[in-house]
Amino acid sequence: MRYNVIINQEKCKKHSLTAAEGAMMDLFNQLSSWADEEVIEGKTFYHISRNKVIDELPFFFQKSDTVYRSFKSLEEKNLIEFMKQKRKDFVRLSRLGKGWNKLGNKSDFTSNSEKYPSKLGNISGFQNSTSSPVN
Repeated sequence: MRYNVIINQEKCKKHSLTAAEGAMMDLFNQLSSWADEEVIEGKTFYHISRNKVIDELPFFFQKSDTVYRSFKSLEEKNLIEFMKQKRKDFVRLSRLGKGWNKLGNKSDFTSNSEKYPSKLGNISGFQNSTSSPVN
């Protein structure tokens, strides 16, 4: 079971995803680190069983048909490619899905914005003073 799930609320809202689908996208973003891969039609897919999704995300999924519906929903929203082969479920992130964890355009981060501050704070006036802030 995954103890921590990161749900990108901005992307979920943008693509009209449920919290469960957002959790599934977090799981899919890490498939390459643990799932078995298979090249199908020249593309790398990852085998993920519905029971594995239930085991990893029990707070969000309890039934395999709910997992399947989420697979299909994410495919319809062009976030993943889903394929069934030899009674196994395979997924891969689409181009849109691969951008799931990107923070935004570089132009969104101006030099003095809250997202990308150029300075972490001002130097205290006490440094230039001979007196100490604590007596």
